[in-house]
Amino acid sequence: MRQNSQFGDGEKMLNKYVYIVLLCTVIISLFIERFDESFFSPLKNIIDYISIPIVIFLIPLVNPISQFILFFISLYFIYKMIFHVGILSKFEKIFMVLILIITPLLSFLLSTIAFTSAYKYEKGDNWLYYINDYPASFMWIPFYIISSVFIYKSILNINFLYKYRNILIVMLITLISICIWYVISIIKFNLTKGAFGDEIFLLSIPAISALFYIGFLIYVFNKKNKNTYNNILYIFSWLFSFIISTLAKYPLAQNIYLYLPENPPKGYGDCFIVSASTKGHSILIGKVKMPNGKYIFRQLFIFKFFEKILEVYFTKSHNLLRKIYNKVAPKISSKIKTKIQADIVYIILLIIELFLYIIIFLLLKIITYNDRKKGNRTE
Repeated sequence: MRQNSQFGDGEKMLNKYVYIVLLCTVIISLFIERFDESFFSPLKNIIDYISIPIVIFLIPLVNPISQFILFFISLYFIYKMIFHVGILSKFEKIFMVLILIITPLLSFLLSTIAFTSAYKYEKGDNWLYYINDYPASFMWIPFYIISSVFIYKSILNINFLYKYRNILIVMLITLISICIWYVISIIKFNLTKGAFGDEIFLLSIPAISALFYIGFLIYVFNKKNKNTYNNILYIFSWLFSFIISTLAKYPLAQNIYLYLPENPPKGYGDCFIVSASTKGHSILIGKVKMPNGKYIFRQLFIFKFFEKILEVYFTKSHNLLRKIYNKVAPKISSKIKTKIQADIVYIILLIIELFLYIIIFLLLKIITYNDRKKGNRTE
């Protein structure tokens, strides 16, 4: 009671919610085999619809130049955290929120959708290959969310960091362990492999996240204070629920592998939404005559042409976008049932089509220039 008296009502409420979330996580983990897919579908639907903006945010981070820069930033961050004294500046706080909360959390949410297999043997012929797939990957979401809240509050308020120092250390070690698992699973088991290529390059995201977490762990470790909250029950509840939820991934991975269809779903890899928009009124939808004399819808042609450029010249980005699109687009296209709805979608896509015209024009200019440059060198 004496320890609890030093916390305000807001922190007491936070502690209460954490215990409730951890308890619910343990209960779900223990009875996970009794839940069918509909139990996870609301959360999956939410992540499905936000996955496209997540990909747009993360794609700049998965090219070699960005990864090289982030690696050295992470090393510099660790160096700064070792010798940091005093209160964080406003810029440092914003930077730490970005690298310690937003990017790792978005990466984790993305992994629950991007690497989820659509059919059996897309990755491998063993349940282990599917242990990071939906819904098995959801078992770690509560720990990411709770840890992110604590990291955020400790960045903004040094007194909060002093009080929850020991708990933060345990949380950060947990997050580092998860990041290390993702790195090992990608390198050793190649769990990001799929029908659209090998995304082993994505191991840099959890690896760099682990480095940032290590830097912040050093910073927190050096902030020992007499007001530090030493609640053993809190730490035990966290570790116990994390172990139970991790063990629950095993039966979920087995069920994922067991119930996946043998063959790819019909239309797997199609342009679902654009195809659905072509079902509108013919007076609105334009067609393009191909060299073989056949006609194709102009909008579908532009989108497919753009995808082909991505596939040839930007393979890694294309593989990631295509995986996300295969998860999200069928749900959206299934809701387009009338001609009026198709017309509305077609008009909305016109804006994107105009943007793609510009992108395709610029890309073709760059590709042509590079090809001519290579040709001159060979001569």
